[in-house]
Amino acid sequence: YLPFALQLNLFTHEKYPGTEIPKRFASDVTILTDSAKIPFHISMNQPLRHGGMTFYQSSYGLTSGGKDLTVLQTVRNPGWLIPYLSVSLMSFGLLWHFGVSLFHFLNRRLLSRFFIHLNLEK
Repeated sequence: YLPFALQLNLFTHEKYPGTEIPKRFASDVTILTDSAKIPFHISMNQPLRHGGMTFYQSSYGLTSGGKDLTVLQTVRNPGWLIPYLSVSLMSFGLLWHFGVSLFHFLNRRLLSRFFIHLNLEK
């Protein structure tokens, strides 16, 4: 399905003292492609981004053989560029509006000085 594979190297799980509430869990994985092996560290707030997809650390457990198991949530967002384009367009519009307003302000100021100067000469 994907042009790469993920291999789990190490899984880390910490709990708050005296509870079963997860404090931190993280996975050290290797991205396996045809040409390279890329190590990466995934934790709860630091996802892996690769190949246009984002892999979030979602859950954990043990396999039937007692090995660590990590569950990664995979997200593909084809519209990731839209917010950047929207902010760019809004910024351009704000700068344009400011520039036009500044031009009109300076033009009126220059005209008022010109008319004041004409009135003083009479």
